[in-house]
Amino acid sequence: MILSGHKKYRLWLILIIAGLLIAFFLFIKNRFFERSQTAAESKICNHLLHLRRPNWNGYAKLNRGLGGLLKNWDGVSTKSQAKNDGDNSFIQTELDRQISEIKRISEIEQSLKLSEVNETIQDYAAKRRSFFDAEFQKKFLGMKAKVQFDFARKKVETAEQLHNFENSLLSEQRLDLVNLQLELAISDLKKGRQQTSSYRKKIQAKITAIKLEIARKVAAKKELLNNQLVAYQRQENEEIQQQLDNLRLKFDQQLENDLAAFKANLIHNYDEWHQNQTEEFEKAIGDRQQQKKN
Repeated sequence: MILSGHKKYRLWLILIIAGLLIAFFLFIKNRFFERSQTAAESKICNHLLHLRRPNWNGYAKLNRGLGGLLKNWDGVSTKSQAKNDGDNSFIQTELDRQISEIKRISEIEQSLKLSEVNETIQDYAAKRRSFFDAEFQKKFLGMKAKVQFDFARKKVETAEQLHNFENSLLSEQRLDLVNLQLELAISDLKKGRQQTSSYRKKIQAKITAIKLEIARKVAAKKELLNNQLVAYQRQENEEIQQQLDNLRLKFDQQLENDLAAFKANLIHNYDEWHQNQTEEFEKAIGDRQQQKKN
């Protein structure tokens, strides 16, 4: 059936409008797809770069995220390659950019991981050092209290010993002193003042001599006991200081051993993590280099 000119005009008009609508729809779809892909990639990268303390799986997340984008881009490129070879150039450029980004993120994570390892070691060292310092202070105060108690007890014993020594001397001379005191009393009954006065002086001199001798011996004993007390205190302090030095050496050695063991464990964990990261890194780079060839 032959269409009239008016109907042909309407048909062509409808086809043109339909073509414009389809082209506009495809344009909007492609623009939306590109924005969505760019936003998704930006979200992944920003999430990794702004982590203060990453849990060290950010690199794997980045790789999975970029891998998903590559699949989408690959699908779009395959469909549109016949229409526009520029898409392939875009994918090649994007692959190069992803390789650089993966390297950058990998280096950032490695730097952050090492920083965390060092910070963890420092925190552990500070806590262990604080623990051993507290233990040392506790031992020091205990030893100091014991030394003070022992010295106070020793002073009491020294005072008692000196008192007993003096009493012993008085006991030994008590009979002589009593006899002299008795003679002194009897002399008052004797006749002759001059003879009595001279006799009393002799008796009094003997009594004074005995008391002075006792005082001299007591003073000598006191000096001896005081010297022994000082020597005892000095020896106690030296022994305590030696014990404290040995304790400090023991704690320092224990701290060094603890730090070495803790550090070795962290380094071991870091080496395992670094090996896994390197393998993932090399695989991710290899996958993208292979896609560039394809």
